[in-house]
This record gives sequence, structure tokens and C-alpha cells, in this order.
Amino acid sequence: MVNNNKGSSQNEWGNNLSFILAMIGSAVGLGNIWRYPYVLYSNGGGAFYIPYLVAVLLMGIPFLILEYGVGYNYKASFAKALKKINSKFEFLGWFLPVSVYMIMIYYSAILGWDGIYIVLSFFKGWGNDPGTYFETDLLKSSEGISGLLQFIP
Repeated sequence: MVNNNKGSSQNEWGNNLSFILAMIGSAVGLGNIWRYPYVLYSNGGGAFYIPYLVAVLLMGIPFLILEYGVGYNYKASFAKALKKINSKFEFLGWFLPVSVYMIMIYYSAILGWDGIYIVLSFFKGWGNDPGTYFETDLLKSSEGISGLLQFIP
């Protein structure tokens, strides 16, 4: 984003292509690229594709258009725009940045695993039984929720 030349402190996109590429990257995300083929395969292949498209068309795209429209009309973030509409709705606008923060915590763990996998792949560091190594030794998986409360160095 670049600062516009009109003397105001608001930022605007440099051109339409950078805006479109940023929004595609935000909408597609790592989850769709990394997890979607597995979910498609495990839930019946093409039969899962129909509800997925329905959900995207009925919920994803309308909310995306709503967010862009509100941001464009009020020249502010979604939370500030909702506050301008009605101050009681400001908390709804904060769900977006909070959810992005929570997703980034999840993605950081996945990228850490990917880094470990890359290093281990050079010398086959998982040994003869990769399933056991990854589930019990590397990821320290447990059956219950008690594993969330433990720190594992």
C-alpha cells in the first residue's frame, strides 16, 4: 500500500493488480491449498465438492463483498466502519483481526513442522517407522486435552 498524494494520512493500494493479488492470497490461504485435497479425498471426492461450493457461494463471497463495500464506503477498517454505523456493533468488527491472529498461531506451528520435516528429509531422520516417530516422538501427541496444558521443550 502507498500513501496517497492528497495530503491525508490514509493509505490506498498502489494499483488494482496489487489489491487483487493481496485479496486472492488472503481468501485462498494456506488452509485451502494444504488441507483441501485431503478433506476432499476423505469425504467422498466429488460429493464433498458440491457443499463446499454452496458454502463459498452463499457465505464466503457475500461476506467478502460486504467487507469490501463497507471498507470502501467508510474508508476505514471493518471495526471502525461498524462503529460509525452503530457503536454497539464495533465488537463484531474485531472478530476478523482476532480470528486472523488465532489462525496465524496455527499456521506458525505448521510452518515449524514443515521446517523440521525439511531438515529431517535430508538424512531420513525419522528412521524405519515414520508414523511412530512423527506422532509420538516429534509431535508428542496425546489422547486427551491434558496435552494442551503441558510445555514440551
